[in-house]
Amino acid sequence: MAPYIIPFREKRPGEDLDFSIDWDTLEFKGTDTIKTSTWLIDVPGDFTLHNGVFIASPAQTQIWVDGGVIDGGTYVIDGENFYLLTNTITTNNSPERKQIRSIYLKVKIL
Repeated sequence: MAPYIIPFREKRPGEDLDFSIDWDTLEFKGTDTIKTSTWLIDVPGDFTLHNGVFIASPAQTQIWVDGGVIDGGTYVIDGENFYLLTNTITTNNSPERKQIRSIYLKVKIL
């Protein structure tokens, strides 16, 4: 199994953009289907998360992210601040399979 590498994404403070995770390209089991999908961000007051959806096939989740503060966030990488946008899913298995993936989000003037 290959290690999961957290992807980096960028946006401007006034943009309302969609972000997604393609679970089929990860360790997701082909017979599973997504039952629930929850998105969180490490500094919730800086953003509005809305219109979260998931698609059974391919197994993909998506969230729209509005707002953000330039150079905000609690994670520092190479001297730059990032937010951490995290998606948690459960599957239809019995017992449920729970998986978590994240995206580093940089808010800046591009």
